[in-house]
Amino acid sequence: MESPFLSPEFACDVDMVSKCARVAVVHDGGDLVGFLPFEQGLMRTARGIGGGMANCQAFVCSPRAEVSIGEVLRGAGVNLLSFHALLPTSNGAQWASIRPVDGLTIDLSHGFDDYLAATRRRSGHFIKEIERKRRRLDREHPGIVGFEFGTGAASAVVSLVRWKSAQYRRTGRPDPFARRPARELLERLVSRHESALTGCVSVLSVAGQPVAVDLSLRSATALAGWFTGYDVAMSSWSPGGVATLDLIEGASQAGVKTLELGTGDERFKRRLANSSIELQSGWIGRPSVGLVFNRAAHAPSEWAQRTILARPRLREFTRQALVHYGTLRTGVARGRGAAGGEGAPASG
Repeated sequence: MESPFLSPEFACDVDMVSKCARVAVVHDGGDLVGFLPFEQGLMRTARGIGGGMANCQAFVCSPRAEVSIGEVLRGAGVNLLSFHALLPTSNGAQWASIRPVDGLTIDLSHGFDDYLAATRRRSGHFIKEIERKRRRLDREHPGIVGFEFGTGAASAVVSLVRWKSAQYRRTGRPDPFARRPARELLERLVSRHESALTGCVSVLSVAGQPVAVDLSLRSATALAGWFTGYDVAMSSWSPGGVATLDLIEGASQAGVKTLELGTGDERFKRRLANSSIELQSGWIGRPSVGLVFNRAAHAPSEWAQRTILARPRLREFTRQALVHYGTLRTGVARGRGAAGGEGAPASG
């Protein structure tokens, strides 16, 4: 698998913004046979490198080496490793809680035209609606709509971060960009231009102004979708959907064979995906004080997540509740800003 999240360059950039980044190096005699990148936590606990900012994690090891991830953790002095998108591996640990998750992907090995024709047959209304919105966007803004794949325009990322932060507020979700290390990691990855890892910024614009921006990470043959945002003032034209379809076409023309959509149960991902890879979410550990405290802190939320994901009606109710919470939170923030003489937060 050529996911850019598994490249040494990604681990190096995480190391530059996090004092907790580590790599366990595995030797078999005199041969170097494996790596396990992670971030060290309290009480000998750890998480996969990049945490929630990484869409894929792995214990990278030669298939000829008979070593398990459990042995590597013991050698690194780690009593508990948690992860949310780990490539399947033999854990070699007595204490573990692992559930399979789908990493949805788009197979572009036969080209964009074949992909589009097959996706129209499978979920035709969805694709046709995006294409209808694109025609309307072109019709109502004649000659001034453009899309550029992999522009390298770092300035567009400023708009993306602003839109995404506003979206997180509206939907009641934590904003990763509120933390400086996340913003610094973003800046570093955007400036990467190696074959194994390139920051790929793509922009849908009207009259030269960005209305949707996608930031993905690219290797030689894979494009890993990361963050996409759009100007809500243009929402009636569905700029996010239009930009996504343009992104898939642009990626195919640029030689990408696999587009990784990541984990998650979002409806648009399932309608666009035509394949998937098996990933794992959970933890591997051994009896320790760190394991006890970590499980006590996270077990209730993990149980709630599993329960919600297994029940579609409850999942939709939870989404609506988060939206209502986000609306309330945004309204309170605006009220405080007005009382203190400050401007309201920027909207997406």
